[in-house]
Amino acid sequence: MDKNQGEKRIRKNQRRSKPKAPINWADNWQHWKQKVVHIAVFFLCFGVLFVGGRALNESLRVTQWNIDASPSIVKEMSRVLQVQKLDFWHTRPMFLRQQLLNGVPDLADVLIQRQLPDTLNIHVRLRQRMGLWENEHGVVYLVDEHGVAYRALKKGENVNLPMLRMPKKYLQAASEILQTLQASSGKWFALNSEVFTDGLDWKLNFNQRQQWLLPFGAKAVHNIALLSKVIDENQWHAKKWRVNTRMGNRWFFREANLEEVI
Repeated sequence: MDKNQGEKRIRKNQRRSKPKAPINWADNWQHWKQKVVHIAVFFLCFGVLFVGGRALNESLRVTQWNIDASPSIVKEMSRVLQVQKLDFWHTRPMFLRQQLLNGVPDLADVLIQRQLPDTLNIHVRLRQRMGLWENEHGVVYLVDEHGVAYRALKKGENVNLPMLRMPKKYLQAASEILQTLQASSGKWFALNSEVFTDGLDWKLNFNQRQQWLLPFGAKAVHNIALLSKVIDENQWHAKKWRVNTRMGNRWFFREANLEEVI
């Protein structure tokens, strides 16, 4: 094989590259132009919605409210509302409800209705005050129907409630005892001055040195309901009694140095 034939074969085996197509600048410009237009339209729509939303948010600002509550609670709630942002977004019922519950501890629940364009109608449910409890630092708290010590007693605040002298863990049980007493006899609830427990039994002190001793647990609820009726009967109501119901079905009544068993 001569030299010329070998060069021809080598050239035949080499891959021939295709020539590059010329760049079509017009098509590229149209392609990028469409993308730029889409982006511009997106930001334009976003801007319109943002500006319009802010304008609508401010136009629906709350300027007045009606609160169905006592004057003292209205004052407390108004104080919370006055420091809030009152545009539409910040006066959404669920958001505003939480702010009021956090700001006014006496509230158990709040129902907020929006009356367009600028009014709130607010209905409240208050905690039921059952007693007072003093912590280890000497701070006296109000206790609600669930046994929650929910806020400190304010200076000069005068409330006629029994003092709950017990560890904090027994407050829920004490509230159940007091609710039973209140439901059975409002008179005896009003006379109750102190409630003691150590987890073994209950001691309820009343005005004029009257006292009830009750077993700890479910039996106490039964005994309170029955005892409030028995003492109000004709043969018992004229005197002041100390009663011990911790001995099962044997109840001990003592008045001064007299003692009777029923």
